[in-house]
Amino acid sequence: MPVNHPTRRQWLAWMLATTTAAACDTAPTPQAPPAATPPPTPAPPQTAHTEPSTPPKPSKPAPSVQTEPARTPPKPAKPHTWHRLDFPSRRGRPRKQRAMILDGGGPVLIALHGLGETRTLDAGARGWKDDYLLDEAYSRLLNPPLKATDFRNLVAADRLTAINAALKTNPFPGLTVACPFTPNLMHGWSGEAKAYGRFLLQELMPEIARTTGRDTQKDIQDRRVAIDGVSLGGRVAMLVGLTHPEVFGVVGAMQPAFRHNELGRVVELAKEASKQHPQTIRLMTSTRDHFKPIVTALSQRFHKAGIKHDLLITPGPHDYVWNQGPGAIEMLHFHSRLGRP
Repeated sequence: MPVNHPTRRQWLAWMLATTTAAACDTAPTPQAPPAATPPPTPAPPQTAHTEPSTPPKPSKPAPSVQTEPARTPPKPAKPHTWHRLDFPSRRGRPRKQRAMILDGGGPVLIALHGLGETRTLDAGARGWKDDYLLDEAYSRLLNPPLKATDFRNLVAADRLTAINAALKTNPFPGLTVACPFTPNLMHGWSGEAKAYGRFLLQELMPEIARTTGRDTQKDIQDRRVAIDGVSLGGRVAMLVGLTHPEVFGVVGAMQPAFRHNELGRVVELAKEASKQHPQTIRLMTSTRDHFKPIVTALSQRFHKAGIKHDLLITPGPHDYVWNQGPGAIEMLHFHSRLGRP
C-alpha cells in the first residue's frame, strides 16, 4: 500500500476526535483527515480479457468487462469467477466508476469497502478481493468445517460451533458479490450520497444482471438483494439501503462510521423505510472497534423505535485483520442464509 496516503490509524484518530466532540449532539465541524496524494487512476482497457493476479496497466478508456480467475481454493465445491466492470463518466455522474463482481451464482450482495481504499478507483473496487481476502473466506465457507484460524482467531468458541453446525445442515450456497468503488461520504447525507445510490440502482444492478445472467428483478421481488459494508462502507450501506427499501430487502453495517449526533437521523430513515417495505437489518461491531459505543447506541435507539434488527459483537479490532476474518466470513454467511430454511 503506498506510503503517501493517510494510514488507517491516522484517519481513525481523526474520526475518534470528531466522535468525541459530537457525543452531546453539538459537535463542531470536524477537521479533514491528513491529506493524501493519490496515485493516478488507471484508465480501463478497451476490450475484455482475463486478468492475472496483478492486472496490467490499462491504456485507453472505454466501457469494458474483464474476467479474472479467483484465488485457487482448496477443493472448491463450486467455481466462482471475478469480473471487472468499468463505467466511463457521463452526464449526472462526472466521475468514472469501477466494480469487481464475484460471480458465485447466488443472490446479489453489494459490499462496500472502507475509507483506506478510497485513494483510487482500482484500490476501492479491489478492496474486498485484495485487501480483505474475500476469496479466502468464500472458499472456506464452501469447504467446512471452519477453524478459529479462518477467523484470524477472532471468534468465540460457541459462535464457531454454531456456524459449523449451520453449514453442516445447509451448506453455503454461494453469492454474487458486487464490490464497487465507494466514494468518501463521511459527511454526506443528501447530494452525493443520493447520486451514489442512483449509480448502484440504475447502472450497477443492470450490469450485474447482464454480466452474470442473474434475474436481479426477481431477486428484488423476493427481497433478496442486500447491501453491506465495513466502516465507511457500513455507513454508506446503511444510508443507501434505508433510503431504497424498495430494492434492498437486507441492509447490513459492519463497524459503521457514524457519529453520535447522526444516530437520530439514521433511526428516522429506518422508521420511514419500515413504513414502505419490510427489511432485514443487521448491525455488527467488535470488542475493540472504535465505533462500538456508537453502534451499540444505534441498536438501543432502534429497539426504542421498534425497528427490528440483529446486533452481533465479535472479538477483534477495527483493522484489516478483522475484515479478513470475522468481517468477510460473517458477512457472506449471514447474507447467504437469508430466505433459506
